[in-house]
Amino acid sequence: MAAITGVSVSKTEAAWPFKKKTETKTERKINENSARVISALSVFEDESKDAKIIIMKKGETLAVVAGGATVKTNTSGVLTVDVEFGISVMALTVKTTANTKVFRHYDGKGSTVAEISGGDIISFNGALDTTAASLTVTADKIKDYSMQRAGANSNYGGVVSELNIEEGSDGKVGSFRLPLANQPNQPNQLGNFITVFVNATTKIASTTPGLKLSDMKNGDFVVRATGIVNTQKRELRATHIKFSTKDVFINNPMTINKIKTIKTGTSFGKCVGYCKMVLDINSKSISYIKSGWDNSSYPEVQRKIQISPKEWNSLVNALNVKKFNLLPERIGCPDCADGGAEWIEISDGKTTKKVTFEYGASISEIDSFIKKLRKLEELFQK
Repeated sequence: MAAITGVSVSKTEAAWPFKKKTETKTERKINENSARVISALSVFEDESKDAKIIIMKKGETLAVVAGGATVKTNTSGVLTVDVEFGISVMALTVKTTANTKVFRHYDGKGSTVAEISGGDIISFNGALDTTAASLTVTADKIKDYSMQRAGANSNYGGVVSELNIEEGSDGKVGSFRLPLANQPNQPNQLGNFITVFVNATTKIASTTPGLKLSDMKNGDFVVRATGIVNTQKRELRATHIKFSTKDVFINNPMTINKIKTIKTGTSFGKCVGYCKMVLDINSKSISYIKSGWDNSSYPEVQRKIQISPKEWNSLVNALNVKKFNLLPERIGCPDCADGGAEWIEISDGKTTKKVTFEYGASISEIDSFIKKLRKLEELFQK
C-alpha cells in the first residue's frame, strides 16, 4: 500500500478531528517553512501518486494538497474519495465549481469533471470547508492519473476481437477489444485487453481505400487507435482509428526474399548535440548518418561500409516478417520524459512498414532482429 509522504496540520482547530499537538521551536520553524513552500504547490509540481494529505494555513483559510486518492463516486461534480495509508483509510468529499481546473495524466491538457469516474486515481488541491461535518475540500485543481491522451506519442493497435458495432450506425457506434501486450503502461501483459469505443465523431481511416468501420471484422488489424484512455478501466474513447483487413496484414506479400531495404534510427527530442541517428541497410552496404537539431552547429556526418551477401542474409533471416507486420505503428511512449525513440522500417520497394518504440526497449516479437541492428550501430560508434 502507498506510504505516507507528508502530513502537515494547521494550528487552527476548527473542523479538524485530531487533538492539537504543542509545537517545539524546531517543529514550528519546520511547519512555517513548509507552509511557505506548500502554499505555492500545485498538483503539477508533484507527479507522485503516493498517498498523502497535507493541510496548512494559508491566509484565513486552510489549504489542502492530497495525492493518491481513489475516486468512489462522482455525483454531478461532487466526488467522494478515499486516501489509504496501510490499513487506515481517510474519506474525503471533493466539491468542484465552474473554476475548478481538471487535467489528465501525461499530456497535462485540460479535461472536465465529467471525465472522472469511480476507480480513478487523482491528486487535488483546494480549500478545506471548515463548516462541513466531515473532511470536505473545494478543489482548485484536480489531476486524474487514470485519464490520458493516446495520441502522437502513444497509441493502441493489434488484432480486433469482440467486435460489437450497432446496426444501422454505418459502423460509427459500438466497441471492440485490442490486446494490451506491449501497449502503453501495460508492458508485456499478454491476455489483457483494452476496450475501444467509437461514436459518430470518431475519424476512420483504412489501408484499403473505401473501407468503413462497418466493414471491420474480428481478426482484422488496427494499425493505430488514438483518443482518451482510462488506464484503470482499460477503456479508450477513440478519436481516430486506422485499420486493415486481416488478409492485408497476415498474408502480406512482403517476405524475407523480397526485402530491399532495412532502416533503423534513434532520436531524442530535448537534446543538444548529435541527437539523431539513421542506419540505411541494403544487400550491399550500410550507410550511417548522424545529425543534430541545429545543423549549423552539428552538421550531418555520414559513413558507409560494405557488407557481404552472408551478412545481409543473416540480418534478414533474423526478422520474423509476419510478426513484424502485426506490430502497431507505435509501441509504448517513444521519447516521453526525454527517454528517446527508436524505430525500424522495412521495405520491399512497394510496401513499407515502420514501427516506432521507446529507446532501448525490448520487443519480444522481433527482439533478436533488434539486437542485430544495435550491434551494427555499435560498429560506427567505435
